[in-house]
Amino acid sequence: SELLLEHPDLDPTVTGTPTSQYGLQLHKKQLLEQRRSLIKELAADYGLFFFYEGQSLASQAFAQVVEQFSKRYGWAVLPVSMDGAILPGFESTREDNGTADKLGIDVFPALIAVNPTTEQIVPIAFGLATVDQIEQNISLQFEPTPEAHNV
Repeated sequence: SELLLEHPDLDPTVTGTPTSQYGLQLHKKQLLEQRRSLIKELAADYGLFFFYEGQSLASQAFAQVVEQFSKRYGWAVLPVSMDGAILPGFESTREDNGTADKLGIDVFPALIAVNPTTEQIVPIAFGLATVDQIEQNISLQFEPTPEAHNV
């Protein structure tokens, strides 16, 4: 309508979430780029503990996902074997010395972000997850909430 052309600030499709297909794709692309840059920033401060059972098919499959994720973002992984079996590609694996128990982790495989400086521990994924799910979980755990912008 003419009113919206004269006052575009009143049009929610201009100021809020776009409704055109092109606008939605652009919006999604911007969100994805924001998510990826957030993950790259976090990789500098956090390590990933990858708790796994080497003889478990779920752990074996998830190991490939963890490897792909860690390469994409340059995120350091500390692999920990819960059953003593070491997965290929994770030769730097340590056997669990009670860390999983201390962190309250009893579902494997598990991916946990740990900040060695602040000792903050953030669960990222349990069971077999995809790279997309890991990215989504990280952004859920770390992105500031919309309310935080209003303070």
